[in-house]
Amino acid sequence: MPTLTLAQAEALVVRTLARCRTSVDNSKSVARALVAAEADGLKGHGLSRVPMYAAQAKVGKVDGLAVPAVTRPRPGLITVDAGGGFAFPALEAAEAVLPEAVRRQGVAAAAIHRSSHCGAAGHPVERLAQAGFVALMFVNTPAAMAPWGGSKAVFGTNPLAFACPLPGRAPLVMDL
Repeated sequence: MPTLTLAQAEALVVRTLARCRTSVDNSKSVARALVAAEADGLKGHGLSRVPMYAAQAKVGKVDGLAVPAVTRPRPGLITVDAGGGFAFPALEAAEAVLPEAVRRQGVAAAAIHRSSHCGAAGHPVERLAQAGFVALMFVNTPAAMAPWGGSKAVFGTNPLAFACPLPGRAPLVMDL
């Protein structure tokens, strides 16, 4: 198994996705997220996802060409329509406008819809905490587990992540 630098891994993911009906910008966004997860040891959210994501884009299950659309229905509310595309460009779009909304309103929320798998939820909240903000992220998921004694899946594995800045140190990050 070859050893790649992080930059080489990102470039490989970009090339792979770009060959599978994904724009270069979206490929770069996905690559940043997957390589960051891999580098943090979160292999289930890292490079192991490349074949699945490429296949989903290639057959149109995920629109690799989608461009997230950001709207501001209220001063402290941001909505991002991922357009049926990858979640990572939509997350980055939300992260780009959240700080300004928080500075103006004191608190803000972003809702992302029509997106795919969100990956490691701790990364987006960590980036916001590094910018000086307290951040929470909640994600819905389809039913995947049956309750005790049951045979039909009714519960999802709904991720929850939290991060807050700490003076003079790296932020506190919890990703459950």
